[in-house]
Amino acid sequence: MMAKAGRKRKSSPTVSASVKRHACGQIKRDDGEARQLSVILSQPHRRGSENPIDQKHESAFGRFCIRRKLKEEIYSAAQRYGELIRRWRCAKGVPTTLRLGEGGSGLGPSDETVARWGREIATIEHGILAECDPRGFLSIRSMILDEIDGDIRLDAVSQDAAVWLAINMGTISARDCAFP
Repeated sequence: MMAKAGRKRKSSPTVSASVKRHACGQIKRDDGEARQLSVILSQPHRRGSENPIDQKHESAFGRFCIRRKLKEEIYSAAQRYGELIRRWRCAKGVPTTLRLGEGGSGLGPSDETVARWGREIATIEHGILAECDPRGFLSIRSMILDEIDGDIRLDAVSQDAAVWLAINMGTISARDCAFP
């Protein structure tokens, strides 16, 4: 019988028996969660926040919601609006990172579905523009779709546009909002 290839591991007092090893013999590192948290907290857009691990910090609109202390319903409406626009753009052939129909038949959405998305987008945007400053709408649209942080000077009109977006998306009612 031949000896196994490789060198035998020495038993020494410096290497404790509690050290966990991979099957190949390398020491396992157990710093997963702590390492992830340190990476998260070192990101510049999370500095100075009351809750730096809040998921909203990942997007420009989320940071706007945190800064203006907007309701969760407004943030979720913006997420849904962004998803709707991205799906519509993808179906129309606009370059995007989103892929439709993966894992399905490969045909993608029907023409009827794409037309319905377009009508829904037009209705939402018309409802917002009828009620608020267009600069606010363009500001939140660039936050949602292009990940561009909004101009702080436009925060008030952007907040109005965000509220009207949530109203037009159906996540909050106009009765629940206090408008001057």
